[in-house]
Amino acid sequence: ETPFLLRISAKPTGRLWEPASAVDLGPIMTKITGMKIYGPGKGITYYLPGNLRGPYWVMPHCFEMGLPPGKWDLLIYHGPEYHPVRETIEVKEGEWTRKKITLDRWIDMAEKGWYSGDDHVHARLLSSEDAESILAFAEAADIQVANILEMGNERRTWYPQRGFGPDFRVHDGDTVLVPGQEDPRSYFGHIIGMNLKSMARDTSKYFLNDWVAEAIHEQGGLYGHTHVGQGGLGILRAMSVLVPYEVTDFNSIMQSALGTERYYPFLNLGFKMTASAGSDTPYGGAVGVVRVFAYLGEDEPFSADAWFNAIKRGRTFVTNGPMIDFRIGEAFPGDEIEVKENRPLKLHAKASGVPHISAPLSLQVIQGGEVIKELKSTDPNQGSMEIEMEIESGFGSWVAVQATGLDGSQAHTTPIYIRREGYRFWNMDRVPEVIEARYKDLDEMDQYVTENEDLLMQKKIPHLDHFRRFAGEQAGEVRKRTKAARDQYKRLLNIHQEELQKRNSDN
Repeated sequence: ETPFLLRISAKPTGRLWEPASAVDLGPIMTKITGMKIYGPGKGITYYLPGNLRGPYWVMPHCFEMGLPPGKWDLLIYHGPEYHPVRETIEVKEGEWTRKKITLDRWIDMAEKGWYSGDDHVHARLLSSEDAESILAFAEAADIQVANILEMGNERRTWYPQRGFGPDFRVHDGDTVLVPGQEDPRSYFGHIIGMNLKSMARDTSKYFLNDWVAEAIHEQGGLYGHTHVGQGGLGILRAMSVLVPYEVTDFNSIMQSALGTERYYPFLNLGFKMTASAGSDTPYGGAVGVVRVFAYLGEDEPFSADAWFNAIKRGRTFVTNGPMIDFRIGEAFPGDEIEVKENRPLKLHAKASGVPHISAPLSLQVIQGGEVIKELKSTDPNQGSMEIEMEIESGFGSWVAVQATGLDGSQAHTTPIYIRREGYRFWNMDRVPEVIEARYKDLDEMDQYVTENEDLLMQKKIPHLDHFRRFAGEQAGEVRKRTKAARDQYKRLLNIHQEELQKRNSDN
């Protein structure tokens, strides 16, 4: 018996009926937001691809309930490793209708060494009752590591945690809740800290994300940028300042859907960029609607620490449907292959999915942001597709794999990095335009803090407008950081010119 996600609807009207024993997410999640996007009742919408999208209830165990006589459709979802269950039952007046349903797993990623996580879940976690409800939610979606984030702004925090660190993790078998933070949330992006021992929060440094990264790393945590796939919320500004210093441990490129527009440019500058995914529950997302799989190894026992270590190594792919197996030689996503000269490398890529649902229609090999190989299918019964090919190491590059399912679901790996001695693994053709875009981000940051600095000096910012006051007060420190970032990009442009000449002479 395991928790699951359930939808019950009348046939043929489609009227929804709420199970009495469904988990009430209101007190710990949905009622805190002040948003009227939930329901009906205790339900929460899963923005899944295709016809699986819609409201579900979190069921902690088997249940019984009263239903009016008639036919009822049941839809049970338990994450992308299981076949969804669709059943129609008939309820007769004055009689019990009993139904036993067995969940059918089509793939076992843990058996292959891959364990799922959601890097972005907001929930109050102050009691055993809170923990029980969140665990049921994570287990219903088949998520192994749920990162439960206290969320802050310039004034306060929401979704309080009873503590941070290993002593405050909540375990049930191979499911674990780990307290973390989404804070700061500023004009310079939204930041996630995972695997924390304490919150890294100081409003006198609210616009200084490098301080946050350092404070998180000092306690052994992981610093990451969220909303990278979705875009907006200032995340490009945060990335433009910090990515050159290689302090970012992960980048959430999948929220409701996959987005690589802000991901590829930094890879094309030769920076390692680990892919992650988070639902942003309950702000339009639901636990496990997207997920990041981290590779621990087939013989490595599961633990939260091992999972975080795998994230740190970049051994990940993100998905809301298809599963990916990607290797170059013996290298997995996140690994680096070092070469001294051009040589052929054997590449293996496989995408798998549920026929008629996440069955792969497209499998792409992407090198330096360009598709170098693609398989396509129109067969909804095809459960997998596979590419075996050789690529040239050349002067180095990054190589990733993307899959698209029949229902529009997607998956994307962290790249494997091919590094040739004396060269960066960047896309030489894209470097100037990418750096020019970074300069614009830095200019926006300078303009914003300087405007607020001027208003502050003129006493035109209301006392309770902490957001703009902090921006003005911290303007000088922000400008130091944008100048340092510009210097880093200028250095990269110089390396780019030197490498152009070197490549021409070595060809």
